[in-house]
Amino acid sequence: MWNNKNSTIYPPEANKEITINKFEKEFNVIQFKIRLNKYDIETIKGLFDVNPIQKNIRKKTDIVQIAFKNDECVDDVCWHIKIVAHVSYIPSVKNILESKFINIKYRRIGRTISTHLNISPLDKVSYWGSTMRITNKYPICIVSLGRHNKYGKTHKFLTESRIDHYLFVESNELDSYIDWFDDTYCTLIECDNFSQLNMGSTPVRNYCLDYFKTSDYVWILDDNIIEFQYWCGGYRRKITSGVVFRALENYIDGCENVGIMAHNLHSFCPQSSIRPHFNKNCRCYSSMLIKNNGDLRFRHKHHEDNFISIEAICKGYITLSCNFFLYNKEKSGNDKGGNQVSIYKNNSRLEKYNYSYNTTRQLLERGEITIKANKNPETLVIDMKNDGIKHSKWQYKHLKNYDNKVIFKSNTGFMCFDSYIYGVY
Repeated sequence: MWNNKNSTIYPPEANKEITINKFEKEFNVIQFKIRLNKYDIETIKGLFDVNPIQKNIRKKTDIVQIAFKNDECVDDVCWHIKIVAHVSYIPSVKNILESKFINIKYRRIGRTISTHLNISPLDKVSYWGSTMRITNKYPICIVSLGRHNKYGKTHKFLTESRIDHYLFVESNELDSYIDWFDDTYCTLIECDNFSQLNMGSTPVRNYCLDYFKTSDYVWILDDNIIEFQYWCGGYRRKITSGVVFRALENYIDGCENVGIMAHNLHSFCPQSSIRPHFNKNCRCYSSMLIKNNGDLRFRHKHHEDNFISIEAICKGYITLSCNFFLYNKEKSGNDKGGNQVSIYKNNSRLEKYNYSYNTTRQLLERGEITIKANKNPETLVIDMKNDGIKHSKWQYKHLKNYDNKVIFKSNTGFMCFDSYIYGVY
């Protein structure tokens, strides 16, 4: 939405010396990414020599949308300009804006100052609840290790939300978890001391699938999820309702070929941006509903979520990531316990990257990963940050089955839970 057509350099005379693309890469340069209402277009034109444009709406997909309000975010209703300036001119740009606008919100992240002019007051909803307790259809499993404390956040939140779930813990930690957990909506399941295998959470995740082998699908959740959120009308709000699981269960039951469905991470769906209801054929992780027919398994020490997502796609399944029910959790490594006490204790990103790269090459050679004929297998997994730290990213668009369509059953019927959800003020 911000490009050369609606971007300019401040002060104006700097435009004659360098292009915008080159200038914004220079040291100590900041970008004001400004959103404004349509009726303020002429005002902003009078301040800066720039023409605001509106973001292009994303193309529709073959995925059937369901009855949740997932629009009216600021990128949907606002117009956009970008002002590029040296950091020394930040006060000058702000003074110009504040000479004509009185209700301005600035938010600086790195080299970007996200700016919203004449913002409307936020809605008063602080979180979403439900008028009834909605029970889930498929078992919800939390895999937990060393988090019988403040870091065991998922269990606490599901208990607060009155959602039935199972907590899988190792034998040598059973007594500690017995003293800590709340059994109101939770069943504690003892399993082997899988952490001794030095394979991360992979063995216990497969144990959950085997434990509920008669269930068509199984939820597998990380143990450090802070809360779930409902992204409605452009805003993310905490939601304490089983609808976050039951709605996706109903959806997946109406599909023939969905192998994994997941909630997306809240930071990937900012309140400012336009998103479809679902991302298709992408990575699923942390809160996953997995087809449990024995075909899909966790198999790898690192990035087990990426590898099972890729495996599902290569086997002809679809993966879906939900953008209106989200989860919120800390960045990897911020919570003590879990894999931090075993395979990640040295925090070696290089080890993880090399493992991911080498394992991907082996799977390609064995034909377990198939890519499109015009794609280079060497670029399937890349360094996402490219800053010398090494952080793996898979190019899912390179996969041969990436463009597969969802197959819906003839009796598809998506239950709408809107009547059960209410905003708490």
